[in-house]
Amino acid sequence: MASASNVDRKSEDKEKLMSALMGQGGLCHKYNDLKQNRGYTDFIFPVDDIKKATEEGGFDITAYERPYLDELLRMIQDEDMLIEILDEDRFRLGQDGINRCKEMYPAMS
Repeated sequence: MASASNVDRKSEDKEKLMSALMGQGGLCHKYNDLKQNRGYTDFIFPVDDIKKATEEGGFDITAYERPYLDELLRMIQDEDMLIEILDEDRFRLGQDGINRCKEMYPAMS
């Protein structure tokens, strides 16, 4: 059984990761770029892109290693429903995530 402090830390890490993924240069901006420039309707990203530099098309989030990163992504999926995990190596922005992007950045609608 996990200790209360471990659960709190994991919850804080999930919030930090979710904020970084949804924030400036994150999923919302990638969603908008893909939608407008390539006409994509399915926004699938490799989990490994999270750690890649933004210049390489990644998210430049290096604070979490796998498999802990996978746990945090699963929490974002299950608790916040902003992403959908497709398999162990890919995830996508879910409909709730797209809706959140439209709320956060109305010009993306």
